[in-house]
Amino acid sequence: MLLNLLENLMVLLAFGLSYHYVSRWFPSKPVLRQLAFGAVFGLGSVVAMLQAFQYAPGVIFDGRTVMVSLAGLFGGLPGGAVAILIAGAWRAMLGGVGAFVGLTTILSAGLLGILARQLLKDHWPPSWGWLWLFSMVVHLTTLACMFLLPVNLSVEVVREIALPFLVFLPLAGTLLGLMLAHAESVQARVISLHHTDWLFGEAQKLTNFGSWEYDVRTDTATATPQFFQIHGLPETTRGHTLKDTLKLMHADDRERVRQVFMESLRSGEPFDLQSRFTSHDGRNLWIRLVGKPIVEAGKVRQVVGNLIDITVRMRSELELRESQSRLQSILDHAPALICICDAVGVVKVASQRFRILDMAEEELIGKPLYELMPREKNLEQWLDDLVALKAGERIEFEEMLRHRDGSTHTYLTSKFLLGGEKDDQVCYISADITDLKRLAMEREDLVGQLVVKNEELERFTYSISHDLKSPLVTIGGFAELIAGDLKAGREKSAVDSLSHIRDAVADMRQLIDGLLKMSRSGHEASHFERVSLQDVFDSVRLLLHGMLEEHPVEMVAAAGLPTVVGDPLLLRQVLQNLIENALKFRVPERPLKIAIDWFVKENGTVVVSFGDNGQGIAHPDLERIFQLFERGAGSNSGSGIGLALVRTIMVRHGGMVWAESDGPDKGSTFFLSFPYAEQG
Repeated sequence: MLLNLLENLMVLLAFGLSYHYVSRWFPSKPVLRQLAFGAVFGLGSVVAMLQAFQYAPGVIFDGRTVMVSLAGLFGGLPGGAVAILIAGAWRAMLGGVGAFVGLTTILSAGLLGILARQLLKDHWPPSWGWLWLFSMVVHLTTLACMFLLPVNLSVEVVREIALPFLVFLPLAGTLLGLMLAHAESVQARVISLHHTDWLFGEAQKLTNFGSWEYDVRTDTATATPQFFQIHGLPETTRGHTLKDTLKLMHADDRERVRQVFMESLRSGEPFDLQSRFTSHDGRNLWIRLVGKPIVEAGKVRQVVGNLIDITVRMRSELELRESQSRLQSILDHAPALICICDAVGVVKVASQRFRILDMAEEELIGKPLYELMPREKNLEQWLDDLVALKAGERIEFEEMLRHRDGSTHTYLTSKFLLGGEKDDQVCYISADITDLKRLAMEREDLVGQLVVKNEELERFTYSISHDLKSPLVTIGGFAELIAGDLKAGREKSAVDSLSHIRDAVADMRQLIDGLLKMSRSGHEASHFERVSLQDVFDSVRLLLHGMLEEHPVEMVAAAGLPTVVGDPLLLRQVLQNLIENALKFRVPERPLKIAIDWFVKENGTVVVSFGDNGQGIAHPDLERIFQLFERGAGSNSGSGIGLALVRTIMVRHGGMVWAESDGPDKGSTFFLSFPYAEQG
């Protein structure tokens, strides 16, 4: 009996070793592996039964319980079920008085193995203690099944086989279980290693790098397949050295790479460098070579590292640098102040145009813009603008900036947000609009002058149609009277009518002369120069000497009348018209007094006054008298052009004229204002 059990143990060990080969067939398919395991151990049970110890006819003992129980324990439900079916079918075919007991032991051993698998799943793989306890329970259960035999036979069988059955078979189950657990652990590590190797290979393909190892002593290199793929070589390449890799590098980089590598061998320090690279299949690449020396006993024995294809990254970086260079070129040639700042206002990019403000580009980079520009004097203003920008607004404003030549210019500044995946950036663009502002102001001045000219033209047209019509009506009326008088023989009456016609023609000539004079004052080219009003006044007084002698006039002028910038001929017309106007509107009952004075306002303008004690001006007429063809109250002489001409000339000089009076018979004062003057 003992010999038969030993033979069964050898069978068990043989089929246990076969588990290693079965498990290799299905490394990633656990269910198929469990089914195959159950089939192998089921066949092992059959072999064990072929070498069984026959205690009595139809009663045999062998190692099937060990095989079937382990099939359930290591093969789970699929493996245990297959082993039970194979072993049970064979035992049923053998028949005999112990057939039922044999089937019972097979079924109980398999079910106990399946149950133990579930109980030990959190303690897998099982230790030798768990395996021995499991095997002991299986064989105690098997021994209990012996009582299903006839009573006399069951007692005899239990007494004869109990000791060897509970000693050798549990021991065999424990040893075989340990071997299977170890095999399963090895297989798991092999599977994990294969998966890790696959994962590492896929990672190298994904990141486009290959690993290498260089043996300094033998001058040989080993590498992963991706290393050779980068070289454009087959994955199975043999005999490749790092010198071969060095030959593929660009001629301009080769010596630098060699020196870095040799220095690393001498110093034992890691290296990390980049180089241009041409593969065996003609691809132009950028590679990154990283290495770390392995030092043993003070000497470098090996160097391990990675070869990384960085072509995509380098091309992107080169394109980015080219794009940045183009952007900087655009910024430097743009006729505006342009810079890009981060969210806290620090300048990142700036155009050379800032030099016009005496700010070099290198002085701007890395400094807060709000500390450099006048409007953005403090951080609070910058933050307020940033909040508005993040709300989707675009900020535009005008600011005054001083150039390095000392001149102050007007700039139109625009700020907007440059969105990005990281921090927001603010673009600042400021264009010099000084000339545009000046042109706009000149245009507004010209428009204003045009409006005034149009208004004057309307008044002029109306006045001509009115004032020139009157002499013509007079001439027409008296011409008809003359015709009647001549027909009736009234020559004396005709002569009187001709006298009236002559007066009407004289009035018309006076109006036309005044209009021509006013037209010339507005259209003739002026010759502005420094003009002494004292000299102008002296020449006018000399010109009007005869008229002044006809009437008692006391004219007093302040000493040292100022010197102004203007046209001397036009200014003489101004003073002449004002003095003639005073003579025209004097009060016959009292001597005329004319007082000429001047003073300087706080803003630097000079005002010259002409005061008289004449008829005075009613308050509603103070503005009207400067309009074309408007005569003073109670005056039937003159053309009504003199004061209008004075206003036109003063406007042309950039000044103005106005009149003041306390009312009729209380005299009046005319004021001339010059925008700039020099004291003579």
